[in-house]
Amino acid sequence: MRWISFDQLSSIETDRSLPLKSEVDITFRPCFIFSYKSTNYLIAGNTKSPIVIFDESDFDSIELWQLVLSLYKVSMVEAAQWWKKYFAELSPGGLMQAFGLAQHHRSVSDWREMSELGESATELHRNHDLPLNILRLWNRLSTNEQKSWNHIFELRQIKKNLIREIIIDYYDLSVEARKDCLKECTDFAENWQAKSSVFPAQELRDRVHRNRYPQYEALRKELFALRKELSLPKEIQLDLPADLESGYLQLKVELKKSTDVSTIAELLSDKDRQQKLIEIIQKI
Repeated sequence: MRWISFDQLSSIETDRSLPLKSEVDITFRPCFIFSYKSTNYLIAGNTKSPIVIFDESDFDSIELWQLVLSLYKVSMVEAAQWWKKYFAELSPGGLMQAFGLAQHHRSVSDWREMSELGESATELHRNHDLPLNILRLWNRLSTNEQKSWNHIFELRQIKKNLIREIIIDYYDLSVEARKDCLKECTDFAENWQAKSSVFPAQELRDRVHRNRYPQYEALRKELFALRKELSLPKEIQLDLPADLESGYLQLKVELKKSTDVSTIAELLSDKDRQQKLIEIIQKI
């Protein structure tokens, strides 16, 4: 990575630039050029500004990408898609870490998933900076559902935290319940009128939650019934999560004497109990 002047460049390709999140004044910001396979690619900036040129050996550098991202705003999802489209043969490690992702298997998997998200999920991330677990649910909705909800979000300027809750609750509804819920929310958003107050966005969130609550409560009762069927002794306690979407099971074992070890091992090796535990995990 080094500084050069414009007259030192033979030619520049401009069709692989990073997709900037918003327009910025690039007059006094350095320009970044990637020299790769005998071609100079404009990554960000204006060639009338001071130019930083880097090559393949720099592409994996976290310091390089931290510098780029400190000067130019780029959506993480769009950066992942940019990498996949143009430079998928190169390691994204430096770019990932500049966005705050650790370079391990889970983060690499998330990065690749982001690079494959649809246009609607990409736009949702660009506008509201929602995390991957929410974008994943959004990506599974039908195109018509996405368009209808986007219409509501834009019409009433719904904030990020409420959009997150709405998507989580809405996704868990049945197909028929979704139709009724979406119609109810659309009617409310389009027809609400008041001269002296802002749109009650929380009421929109609450309407979705009320549609979902019967299903949520039914699931909780089903899980409690399955836990009861396990017939666990008092030395073993299975705690269900308070939040069925983001929590996990906790198995607590009380060992008072050496024989308890074999007793507990025998109980947990029972095929029927194993199947019920698996069923509980799959439902959460």
